Amino acid sequence: MKYSINLARRAYVNKKILFLGYLLCGLVLIAGLLYNVSYYFRLEAQISSTETRLNELKEKILTSQGADVADYSADRYDKVLAEIKLANGILDRDSFRWTVLLDQLETVVPGHVKIQSISPDHDNKSIKILGVAKELKDMKRFLDNLIKSEQYEDVLLIDQALEKDDAGADLKFTIQLLGAF
Repeated sequence: MKYSINLARRAYVNKKILFLGYLLCGLVLIAGLLYNVSYYFRLEAQISSTETRLNELKEKILTSQGADVADYSADRYDKVLAEIKLANGILDRDSFRWTVLLDQLETVVPGHVKIQSISPDHDNKSIKILGVAKELKDMKRFLDNLIKSEQYEDVLLIDQALEKDDAGADLKFTIQLLGAF
C-alpha cells in the first residue's frame, strides 16, 4: 500500500502572480473607463456644435423667408397641397409607359380579339379596355390570359354585349385591369 503524505501546512498560492493579475485587470478597467469618459465628452461637444449649427440654419431660413412665414395660413397650405397633387398627377401620367403596356397586351390578346380603346385611370391605378371578339370563347381566352399574366391585381369584366351587323355578330366587351401601374 502506498501512502500519500503532504507535509505542507496549507495549500500554496503564488501571491505575486495573483496580485499581478489583479493589477492588470484593474489597469484594463481603468483604461476602459477613461476611454468611455473621453468619448462621452467628445459626443457632448459634437451635440452642442450640431445644435448651434442647426439654430444658425433655422435663423437663416427665417430671415430669408421673411414675409412668407408671416403670411402662412391654412388656406395657403391647402393651396400648396393642391399644387403638389397636380404636379404629382402630371408626373404619374408622364411616367406611364405605353410601350410596356402594349407589349404586355400583345402577348395575351388572342387572334380573334380586337382592342378598340385603352383608357388609363391614374387616380384608381387601373386601365379600361374596350374590345371586340368574334365568339365568346375568344373573349374568355383573353380574360384567362390576362389573369394568368399576373401583371394586374384584378381583371374585371365590366360589361359585354352582342352586336349584329351585316358582316355577322360581334361580342363587344369592357374589361378593367386593377393595379395596372
